[in-house]
Amino acid sequence: IFTIGQAPPIITSISPTTAEMNSTQLAIVINGQNFKEPVKVTFIQGTSELPCINTVSLVATKISCVLDLKLSNGGKSGLWDVKVVNIDGQQAGTLTGKFTVTNGGGPRGAPP
Repeated sequence: IFTIGQAPPIITSISPTTAEMNSTQLAIVINGQNFKEPVKVTFIQGTSELPCINTVSLVATKISCVLDLKLSNGGKSGLWDVKVVNIDGQQAGTLTGKFTVTNGGGPRGAPP
């Protein structure tokens, strides 16, 4: 007997790809393949993890969710990985280093 399991999620893109630190209620759209409800989306940087809440798998190729980048939730600037887990089968897919969190604001002008 030859059995093939379910294919793991594959993430092809994310939108937006950049957000400012302390952004709240940031709408995220993830495109790819093999997404299956229920699904869990997590943004990962080193040992820091931020869950994407209100996750909805619209179709097998698109997920929408809401991200909260407050410092108090563990948000920090830099590159983040995006991980999708199909909860039922525990298959996971990761898009590495494709989401950037900026400090925001930036310099207000050069000194005289």
